[in-house]
Amino acid sequence: MINAKEDANKRIAKIQSILENITESQDISYKTQLLEERYQMENNLINYVAQGKYLKAYNSFAGINHLMLESRATSRLQDFRHYAIILNTLLRKGAELGAVHPIHIDYLSSYFAKRIEAFTSLESGKKLPKEMIRKYCALVKNHSLKEYSLFIQKVITRIEADLTADQSLNAHAQLLNITPSYLSKLFRKETGVTLTEYVNQKRIEHSIFLLNSTDLPIQIIAQYCGITDINYFTRLFKKQVGKTPSEYRKLLKKEFLK
Repeated sequence: MINAKEDANKRIAKIQSILENITESQDISYKTQLLEERYQMENNLINYVAQGKYLKAYNSFAGINHLMLESRATSRLQDFRHYAIILNTLLRKGAELGAVHPIHIDYLSSYFAKRIEAFTSLESGKKLPKEMIRKYCALVKNHSLKEYSLFIQKVITRIEADLTADQSLNAHAQLLNITPSYLSKLFRKETGVTLTEYVNQKRIEHSIFLLNSTDLPIQIIAQYCGITDINYFTRLFKKQVGKTPSEYRKLLKKEFLK
């Protein structure tokens, strides 16, 4: 971490030295060198995001930020929005390189695009770049499919895209045009769990999110997670979380009132 930070600082110092010693006759050479430095840092940022390495990605961004000296709009706020949009694009490329499915990338990209558009002052947006880099790196860590074969990538993507769909072994095997037994062995070999265990894990993770972020009845939450039997959902939830959904929600309310 220290080496990465020192490397970024050296690049910044080098750029500042170029700026301080430039003469008119060196203008073309200077601009070329500056562009080369900037594109190199952008590539570093993309590669670090693709690996989910937040600190190294942020240090690369710090160097890029130093190079964004040209005013391209009529106000500083518009300039900020312009460069925030560029950063969002670079981070999207990083997540794509990290083998995150477009369904996840598009959701996060759209979320930040709306945040950028909603800014009314520089003060309200100054912490955004750091948050963007952190969340894109987390996205790669949580949703990268790089380690899986194409078959398993397709299965995992379908599971995460719609938990209410038919997530049975037979349904997935039929869509992939392979036998259920082959898919079962392949899925367990690559993920360490059975397909059913993986689906149930994702369903409970989503139910925890809904319990934290909504006031929906538990019966409805179970349905949104693809489980129509409330008793089965309760047993499954308690097995994974250690509490029933009702107990978990009561605990959340107590924590909120503290």
